[in-house]
Amino acid sequence: MAMKTLYESGLRNAQIHRVGDITEIIFDGAGAVATSTLDFKTVQRWAMSRLPSGNAVRDRGAVLARLETCVVRRGTSIATTQGSNKPLLTLVKAMKKAGINLSEWSIPPAVQAELAGKPAADDEPEEQAEADEQDQAYQPPPADPHHEQARAKSRRKRKAMDDLLKRRR
Repeated sequence: MAMKTLYESGLRNAQIHRVGDITEIIFDGAGAVATSTLDFKTVQRWAMSRLPSGNAVRDRGAVLARLETCVVRRGTSIATTQGSNKPLLTLVKAMKKAGINLSEWSIPPAVQAELAGKPAADDEPEEQAEADEQDQAYQPPPADPHHEQARAKSRRKRKAMDDLLKRRR
């Protein structure tokens, strides 16, 4: 039987569970993806208005690629965790609130650190101060006089060509 929409084709053998603000998509033997219910509904509406490609794997990839923010279960081969840290942190907090065991999921280290209340490794104030000092100490190299002469010569040639073209009109 032919699938009528991209949604049907892409999520044909998937189990979809909604737990509060979280939607969990479980693919038999291929892993699981968790995303916000709002994001999932947006992608669902989009996929229901599209025709399938005829290749279920490609359709599944197209549907999952449209998710703005998602966390995948460890060992999932069909997708990767995606989204910036702040939305991912919000998603992970909602997963924790919904009673989902976070140890089974691939959560980026920066999000795990924020969840634990620790500053992320890239937020170290000492490293930031050192980087600021290096930026202030940077002085651009002096202009090369030969380079400036070549630029001036090029400008003169362009002007001469423009003048020649104006006279021909």
